[in-house]
Amino acid sequence: LHLILDGAPWHTAAKKWAAEHSDRIQLHFLPAYSPELNPQEPVWELTKRRATHIRYFPDRNVLHDALKCRLTRYQAIPAGLPDS
Repeated sequence: LHLILDGAPWHTAAKKWAAEHSDRIQLHFLPAYSPELNPQEPVWELTKRRATHIRYFPDRNVLHDALKCRLTRYQAIPAGLPDS
């Protein structure tokens, strides 16, 4: 199994776990400051811009619903993210 990770601090904990399973798992870390190599970056950028930026959410459930609605829209667009 090949696991590709970015440099987030919580991913470095995976090093110890992967070392214990090195016969089956190889870790590959993306270079620092390389959002163009991390496919989730455009998803989060567009999601924040369209669903959460400068908005008030009275509770977690409302925030959850807004994010779920936005992320569900992406499932119907297999070719890539829309600009809107």
